[in-house]
Amino acid sequence: MVTAPSPRFSAESLFGALRWLAALALLFGLLLLIARLGIERLWFAQFGAEMVVMRRWLLQLLGFAVVMGLGVPLQLQQLNRCWRLRQQAASKDLPQSPLVVLGQRRLLLVLGVLLLLLAVPLAAGLPLLLAPPPLALVGCLAAWLLL
Repeated sequence: MVTAPSPRFSAESLFGALRWLAALALLFGLLLLIARLGIERLWFAQFGAEMVVMRRWLLQLLGFAVVMGLGVPLQLQQLNRCWRLRQQAASKDLPQSPLVVLGQRRLLLVLGVLLLLLAVPLAAGLPLLLAPPPLALVGCLAAWLLL
């Protein structure tokens, strides 16, 4: 009788290792965050503007709390809705064919038109994104003239 080889690691040991790895990653991220915030506070302190950075941090924390306070319940509500609809889908009569039947050429044409419609704003805004700011251009010209 041939038996299957036993796994080298159990699920519990892998879960424990992943938990430790996640804890180390969280600790490392927290350490980096504290170091970055300390350096930022010292940089603002040399100009006597610690209150500016403290106010910004407070506003960022408040914004995070508002977004997470609204986002998490809304996401859970949406998840419950999707789960409920998925359970109801088994008892519903759903159409077997798609709503719009397109052949390969028509589908390719529709996708091409959509791609063009999405690419036009990007193409129109690309020169603005690539252009240097006017003040930098004036500064470069002034430096060149003074040489």
